[in-house]
Amino acid sequence: MMLIGQLAAETGLSIRTIRFYETKKIVLPTARDPHGNRLYDDEAVHWTKFVAYLRQTGMSLADLAHYRQLVDQGISTLPARIELLKQQRAKVVQQIEAKRVQLQQIDHKLSHYQSDAERFL
Repeated sequence: MMLIGQLAAETGLSIRTIRFYETKKIVLPTARDPHGNRLYDDEAVHWTKFVAYLRQTGMSLADLAHYRQLVDQGISTLPARIELLKQQRAKVVQQIEAKRVQLQQIDHKLSHYQSDAERFL
């Protein structure tokens, strides 16, 4: 078991972010020590890292909270969880395609500038 500061160090998230996720019921402590400090286990580390990855993909807080509710409800929600992750995956694929097009445009402009530089410099 670890304290919130250790969880922050393990996940790369700030303590403030973890506490914010707690207010949204997305990340929850595993237990509390006798002093009331939040405690987290390895599963909480894994979950919190996954939440961070999903946020990086642009998943909304509402969708993350909904996903957490589905997880907490158990195996019967597996089809709904799969659908939610498939939808997020489709969004990521769209983002990748958009980034590919952006990269092509940058490469095109670089090629043009490099050609001009070779001729004039």
